Amino acid sequence: MKPKPSSAFTLVELLVVITIIGILIALLLPAVQSAREAARQTQCRNHLKQIGIGCAMHEQTHGFFPTGGWGAEWSGHPSRGFDKRQPSGMFYNILPYIELGALHDMGDGTDAATEVRMATPVPIYHCPTCRPAKPYPWRNGDYYSMLFVNPSAAGRTDYAGNCGIIPGGGNSENYSPVKTLAAGDGYSDAAWAAWTRSTGGVFHYRSMTKLRDITDGASCTYLVGEKFMRQDTLFTGEDRTDHAFWDCGMAHEVGRCVGGSTLDDDVAATRSAKAATEFLDRYGPRQHWAGTTDSLAILAYGSAHPNGFHMVLCDGSVHRINYTIDFVTHFRLGIISDGRIPDSTKF
Repeated sequence: MKPKPSSAFTLVELLVVITIIGILIALLLPAVQSAREAARQTQCRNHLKQIGIGCAMHEQTHGFFPTGGWGAEWSGHPSRGFDKRQPSGMFYNILPYIELGALHDMGDGTDAATEVRMATPVPIYHCPTCRPAKPYPWRNGDYYSMLFVNPSAAGRTDYAGNCGIIPGGGNSENYSPVKTLAAGDGYSDAAWAAWTRSTGGVFHYRSMTKLRDITDGASCTYLVGEKFMRQDTLFTGEDRTDHAFWDCGMAHEVGRCVGGSTLDDDVAATRSAKAATEFLDRYGPRQHWAGTTDSLAILAYGSAHPNGFHMVLCDGSVHRINYTIDFVTHFRLGIISDGRIPDSTKF
């Protein structure tokens, strides 16, 4: 009698099947990762869209975009309204217009309830490619000393408002010139203007920018976008670009810039290869990386996405901007009223 043929796999056949499955997984994995990143980018754009709508509703309600506040040491004071008397900045002031009015009204700016508010993550303030929306360590004493409260954790943001330029270079505005509410109210407009470092954008110290002030066109001007951060310190609270809370006044954690002087001067500064490299290290948009090449890279826009960063313009439209965007176009998009309209085909 002939022996019955075996129905089992031989070792060679099994190894072939395993190899084929491995090859298929290797081929499919990049496609799966690409699909996931595309979904995360869609969610990121939606977050910026909601932030843009919140800013627009604030402008329609009060006649101006959210104020920039008084500096990084200050948190929101619900009783002080939405104008230049409010020491906190744009992310605090749009809360009632993104269905988070209860969070806006929590605490008085100095109490334990305020600490809870400052440590509360706001999901739409985070890019899903960058990091999840959760409280992150608060390293008290690192660059900032919160004058009124001392939270154990921080609610952060992966986005920043458009502050225009920093004339003469130097750090972006952070610290407040006043230490009490009474001192802030008594500080003259001229004194605040002299303290303000950024200019030309939508947000700065005690800003109350109106839609009609954006004479270059709402569809041609940055409002809020993704900010560059150090990839290796996103979760530790050690990043110099990421020390303060979403609930704070004007600081480089909540505001970024497109240049360090006038357009003509900045263009002149990039005419040599060395100067161009130094300039772009400071202000050029870039993908997150571990470490920075210049101390002023804290001023730049950027993201964790591999193919560009997202910006919502003052008309509420959201655009993905290439990291290689023409510098002049990027600069003009950051200035609200210099009469130089950016070429819409370049962004």
